[in-house]
Amino acid sequence: MDEQQALTEEFLTEAREHLENVEDDVLRIEQQGLDRDDEVISHLFRAIHSIKGGSSFLELKNVTRLSHALENIIDKIRDGKLIPNENITEALLNGIDKLKLLLEDLSNETNVDIHSELEALKQLDSSVIIDGNKEPAEPAESAAEEIAAETAEESSAEVEIDSPAAAVTDGNSSWNYIYPKIPPFYS
Repeated sequence: MDEQQALTEEFLTEAREHLENVEDDVLRIEQQGLDRDDEVISHLFRAIHSIKGGSSFLELKNVTRLSHALENIIDKIRDGKLIPNENITEALLNGIDKLKLLLEDLSNETNVDIHSELEALKQLDSSVIIDGNKEPAEPAESAAEEIAAETAEESSAEVEIDSPAAAVTDGNSSWNYIYPKIPPFYS
């Protein structure tokens, strides 16, 4: 066995170990919501980060791109910029499932389509958090959001935006996530 093959085998062994419990971590993080356990989030982050590092070293293009996109979302959760909900959980679990598929046949990993997983993660990564009575943290990304913002100022009624969105509340405050339609940058 040559050195490259030995490194690849070691990477696969470690990657599979890292992925053994990450789905449970994702589900636990969603269940905890605002009462998050930083240790669970850190465990998930370290697992995906390790896979990203190893795959980058081995020049595994799709494994690296997908693990990087997953890592970005987990980092936002860790930093409190995203509060886990069903949409986030679904995107993370779909990405992890695809990552496992890529690891099954590394010689064919660049031929596996990861576009839908990257797009879902990209939308989450570029989402804007709006906290109850505060202005958006970032400027509106689309005409629909700008119109909704103007309408909201003119009326106290609820405004719906024609793009994927999710809402979270802790009983005191509510957060709305707006997922603008932006071309993927993970290509």
